[in-house]
Amino acid sequence: MPDRLPCPDLPADVRACVDAVLSAGAPLFAVGGAVRDRMLGLPVDDFDFATPLHPEVVRGALAARGRCAGIDAVLGRVATSAAGGEVVFTTLRRESDYGLDRRPAHVQFVTSPADDAARRDFTVNAIYQDVLTGQLVDPVGGIADLAARTLRVIGDARVRLHEDPLRILRAIRFEASRGLIPSPNTFAALAECAVGVGQLSGNRRFEELQQILTGVGAVFAVERVLDLGILGTLLPVLEGCEARVRRALVPFLARRAASAAGAFAVLFGERADAALGLRALGAPRSLRRSVLGILEARRGLLEAHGQNAAARALASLEAQELQDLSTWNEIEPAGRWPVDEILARGGDVPELPTGTDVLALGVPPGPGVGDVLRAVGQAIDEAGECDASRIRDILVREAAAWIKRSGQAGR
Repeated sequence: MPDRLPCPDLPADVRACVDAVLSAGAPLFAVGGAVRDRMLGLPVDDFDFATPLHPEVVRGALAARGRCAGIDAVLGRVATSAAGGEVVFTTLRRESDYGLDRRPAHVQFVTSPADDAARRDFTVNAIYQDVLTGQLVDPVGGIADLAARTLRVIGDARVRLHEDPLRILRAIRFEASRGLIPSPNTFAALAECAVGVGQLSGNRRFEELQQILTGVGAVFAVERVLDLGILGTLLPVLEGCEARVRRALVPFLARRAASAAGAFAVLFGERADAALGLRALGAPRSLRRSVLGILEARRGLLEAHGQNAAARALASLEAQELQDLSTWNEIEPAGRWPVDEILARGGDVPELPTGTDVLALGVPPGPGVGDVLRAVGQAIDEAGECDASRIRDILVREAAAWIKRSGQAGR
C-alpha cells in the first residue's frame, strides 16, 4: 500500500471547517475510519481529524469563521456540525487509567501522531493523513495490516480490551463489515475478554449493537456474537435465547437489509420483556415505539381467529414495519394468516365495537361487556368480510343474546 494518498476530497462545509483549523498554523491529520476506508476503496462519511492544537484554539479558529462548536476540554475534543453529521477535531494526546465509563483519569496533550496512536484501538485505525500533503503517518504498522486484511489490537490485546470492552464489539463489526480478520493474538483475547461487554453502559451497547444489526455483514456479526457467547451479556433479558436468535434473526438478516426496528423486533421475538430490554439499552423512544408496535402486531397475528382480526393487528404499522414483519413471518409463521395475503386484500379495516357501544344496548357494566365483545369478534371472524353496517348487526344480535341468556331483559 502507498505511503501517500491524494488529499481527501471533502464536502464543501467540511472543507470550510478544515480550512478554519488550518488557519491556526498547525498540521491537521485525517485519522481513523476516514483514512482506513479510503485505503480500502470504500465510501467515507467519517470526518475525524487530529491536531497538536489545544481544544480552545481549535474552537476559536472555528468561531472566527462563524462555526459554533462543542468542546470537551479534558479530552481535547471539539465537534461541529457539517455534511449532515458531525466533524470532530481532537487534540493529539496520551491517556491512562480508565474508569468504567472509558474516560481516562490522566490526559496529556502531545504534538506527535506517534504518541497519540498508542491510545487508539486497532492498528488500522491509527493511520494519519496530512490533509495538506496527503502524506501518511503510520506509527503502529496499520498500513501493512490493512494490506493483509488483519485486525490487530495496539499493544497488549488483553489489557486494551479490558480497558475498554467496547473494542470487542468494534472488532466484531470491523471483521464483518470490512473483512478484517483478527490476528491470532487478537482473536484469543477477544474470546477471553468477551464477557467484559457487560461492563458497558446501555447507551454504548445500543449504539454498537444497532450498527451490528443494520450494517454490512450483519449475519456474520450476529453469528460471531453468538459464537462468543455474549448475547446474554449484551442483553440480560435474552439470556438462554441463543438458539432462537440463531434460528430467526440470522435468516431474517440474510434475506433483507432490515430496518433497526425490524432487526430489534426479531432479536427480542415473543419475549414479554422487550420493552425492559430496550429501556436498559437506552434505545430512542421512536425506535422503542416501532419495535413494540411490530411485536404487538405479531402477537395479534398469533391470536387471530380470522383474516379480519389479522388485518386489524396490522392496521397501525408503517410500510417498512409491515415489510419487516412479513419477512419475519415467512421465517417463523405467526398464526394462519400470511402478512402478504392480508395486505393483498386491501381496503380499510372496520373498527370493532367498544364497551361503550355494548353498554348502550342495555348490557350492564361488568363481565358481560367483555363476553359480548368476544362473541362479536368471533362472529366477525367467522363471517369473513364485514362492513360497518354488518358489524353493527352482529353487535345488536350478540348483545340481545347475552341479555336473554342472563335474564337481564326488562330490568
